[in-house]
This record gives sequence, C-alpha cells and structure tokens, in this order.
Amino acid sequence: MIFSKNSQNELELVFYLSVFIIISSISIIILSNFLNLNNNLFNKITIFFSILTLITTFVLAKTIQNKVFYPLKSLKKLTKDLSINKKVKKIPLQLKDSPLSDISNFLFEKHSQAKFIKESHEQIDKSKTRFLSITSHELRSPMTPMKAQLQMLEKGYFGTLNNKQKNAVKVVIRNANHLDEIIKDLLEVSRIEAARLKFRFSKSNINAEIKKAVSLFKRNSKNITIETKVEQLPDFDLDPVRFAQVLKNFLSNAIKFSKNNSKITITAKKISNFIEVSVKDQGIGIKKEDQVAIFEPFFQAEQTIYRERGGTGLGLSICKGIIKMQGGDITLNSEPNKGSTFTFTIPLIPPKDPLPILLLISEKEQKQDQIKEIFKDFLGPIGESEFISLLQKHNLGSEEIKIYLSKLVSIGVLTKMQSNSMLKQINKFN
Repeated sequence: MIFSKNSQNELELVFYLSVFIIISSISIIILSNFLNLNNNLFNKITIFFSILTLITTFVLAKTIQNKVFYPLKSLKKLTKDLSINKKVKKIPLQLKDSPLSDISNFLFEKHSQAKFIKESHEQIDKSKTRFLSITSHELRSPMTPMKAQLQMLEKGYFGTLNNKQKNAVKVVIRNANHLDEIIKDLLEVSRIEAARLKFRFSKSNINAEIKKAVSLFKRNSKNITIETKVEQLPDFDLDPVRFAQVLKNFLSNAIKFSKNNSKITITAKKISNFIEVSVKDQGIGIKKEDQVAIFEPFFQAEQTIYRERGGTGLGLSICKGIIKMQGGDITLNSEPNKGSTFTFTIPLIPPKDPLPILLLISEKEQKQDQIKEIFKDFLGPIGESEFISLLQKHNLGSEEIKIYLSKLVSIGVLTKMQSNSMLKQINKFN
C-alpha cells in the first residue's frame, strides 16, 4: 500500500466531500439557468454555490498539495540523500503524517540496516587486516634467528655433517626461506589493505627502469629471448622500486610458464594520462574461466600451480594492489597454449593519498554467488543444487551455460523467453 491507512482515509474523505459539493453546486446553477429562475433568491443561491465551489476546489487543491505533492518532494529529497549516503538522522516532518509515510519509513529502515551492515563489514575488514599484520609480524620475528641457526648448522659451525644430514638441513632451509617469503608477502597484503604501503615517487625515466629489470632476466636457464618495444617516454613521478617489483613479477612468471627457446615481449607506451606496460609471453596460457581469479591470493589453476614452481601465490595479488593504489589498472589477455599478455597502467601524476585496496575478497566467488541467486530465482528450490552441479562439472563457462539452458528449454523446464532472460542476467557476471 502506497499511503498509510489514516492518511488515505482523510484524503478520500476530503476528495469525495469536495466532489459532492462541486457537483451539487454545478447542478443547482444549471437547474436555475434551465428553469429561467431569475428571482433574487435563486440568484443568491447560485452566487453562494459558485463561491462554495471555488472554496471547495481551493481546499481540495491545497489538501492534495499538502498531503501528496509536498510529501513527494520531501520523499524525493530523502531518497537522494540516502542514495549518496548523506547523514539523515530522522524522517522529515512533512513525511511523518503524510500518505507516503509508510514508504519513507520503509526506506529509512532499510537504509539504516544497510548502513549498519556496511559499517560491520568495514569493521570486520579492519580487524582482519590488523590481525593479518600482527600475525605476520609475530611469525616473522623468530624466522631470522631460525634461519641464521640453520645456516650455521649447514656450514658446520656446530660440527661436521654427513651428506644425509646436509641434505636434510638444505630441505629445512629451503622451506624456511619459502615460509619467510609468504610471511613477507602477507605483510605486503596487510599494508595494501590498510593503505599503509609506502610509495617514494621521484622523477624517473621509465625506459631506464625497464632496461634494469630486463637485465636481471636476460640470462635464464630456458634460453628465452626478452624483446623490448618501448616508446621514448617522458620522465614523470614514479616509484622505481614498486614499478620494478611489478615488472619483475610479470617477467618471472612469464619465464616460469614459457617453453624453452621462446620469446617474451615488453611494450610500453603513453595513453592519455597513463603509461601502459605489457609483458607478452608464448607460454601455456590460462583458461578464460580461470582468468577472473588470477589476481586473487593463492590462486591455483591446473596449469599455474605457483607452489610447485617456487611462488607463494600472492605475487600477482600484491601487483594488483600496488597498481590499484596508484590509480592504475591491471589486466590479463590469455588463451590456452597461445600465451598470455599481462598489462598494467600507471598515471603520469600519482595520487596524493593512495586508497586501501581489498585483496583477500574473491571476485570470482562473489560473481558465483550472484549467478547462484539467478539460478534460484528462475529454477526455484532446485536452483541451488543445479548451480552446484553445473559448477562442479563445467566451472560455469559461457558455452556450458548455453548448452545447459537449451536442455532445460527442450524438456519444458524453461520457456525460450525465460532462458534468454536468465542467460542475459548471468552474462552480466560471467
């Protein structure tokens, strides 16, 4: 119901009474003219009812204005204020006793609930980031003396080791180094999420920075050629350490997942107010359905298992955070067995206050949750189980969903129109 019951009754009473008076007045005026009643009494009655009609019309218009138009204006302002998260402590007085009070109360209540949920999520994110930071620091503190003792043990400071003992110590040192790398990366993630990652911008030549990074990978065990196609770019404010961190991560991954004797191409060019840098390899590539999660922490696809190839699984997430904090973007274009191209952009003018970037939130899982809700809306009680079954079998590829929906149409579960509508909604998130 749009109007509250009391307000609706009041409005109806005024409206019907006004209509009755207006119709009665018009009828008397018409009757007097029809009967040619020109005596003073009927003239006075006619004038009286004409005036009464005007007054009634004015009262009706004023009532509608006060009960509908003014509240509608207030409701529009309230909706606008709520949509931009403007602080609204209470419902405007004009809406409280208006026919629109139910709507305004509902909007205000839902906004308050949404605000509470948002604040709760923000508090949880802050607590999670703080916990991650404290835990990482506490884990890292004992790592340095542990590694030092292990290295001294390996070098024989505590007595000579036989070959079997040396190999065992090497395994422990290797795993300790790997754990230390994970802890360092977790610290980086916590700094990015808290917007505490330090940037030191200075006028830099990006051409020179690319050459420095490439020189570290020129000699590699796979005999991979690294080619650069870099425009002559202007000097601009850049954090050379963070830039090198991202570029070296891309180059390292490109070498890890490329074939022997293949080629890696680095390009850099100016696009509007940004510098765009791309690293293209001829490696194994990444499936389309896995690409949405490639920048998520500890991403594991069947052909890109970081742990088996010496990584922590956090490198690309950190790269994403570094680039996004500067106001840039990071993307991937890849096909299985045809290689991958990782691209990032950085602004020529860096932001004064980098924003916190959430890295531990899975975009892939969020999209899957949204698609699951679509399945439930269209298929009812079986929607969730059908979604889970399809996800386990096909990983929700676009073609697989089309085939699945065609089957539902063929057996009469969905109409063609429903299938098209469902596919259209899914494609927004897929």
